[in-house]
Amino acid sequence: MLDSDELYRSFQNGDERALAALIRLYEDELVRHIAGIVGNPEDADELLTESFVRLGMSRARFDSPAALKAYLFTIGKNLALKRLKQNERLRKRTCPIDELILSIAEESTPEKDALQKEQRDQVMASMGSLKAAHRDALRYVYFENMSYQSTAYAMGKTLRQIEGIIYRAKAALRKKLNEEGFEYADR
Repeated sequence: MLDSDELYRSFQNGDERALAALIRLYEDELVRHIAGIVGNPEDADELLTESFVRLGMSRARFDSPAALKAYLFTIGKNLALKRLKQNERLRKRTCPIDELILSIAEESTPEKDALQKEQRDQVMASMGSLKAAHRDALRYVYFENMSYQSTAYAMGKTLRQIEGIIYRAKAALRKKLNEEGFEYADR
């Protein structure tokens, strides 16, 4: 069997079998490395694949066979750190009030019980008491499934302004619901 340097030289010369051999050589160690960062085996598997795809696309970017493993692990680490940032931003943006608004924004089905209908009616009534800009922003983002960027465009605002409006709208809605004795997860 060829060592990693010979495999890399073959790979650099266009031998696709060499890439498959490199994958077999490093996949177990790399997936453990990535999983140690992201803490999620599904994300680690996905990022492992992405790491090898990026290696395959970057053949001409460097020519040091000795640096292959370090380069590949750097790709994996950078992808894992990027995923952590994305997951953190998503976690910060998603709070119980978000989940509540999303759940009532879904179309009703026969399976939804009376409590959900009551919650929907109460949230909709509370939204009606919000400022028009707050109500519109929440409607665009949660009911129309528009991105913040699209909402900004639709409302003639900047992305930063929309982020502030959504933040204040959720706070106002949470306050109004608390005043009305509404029970939800973050209370």
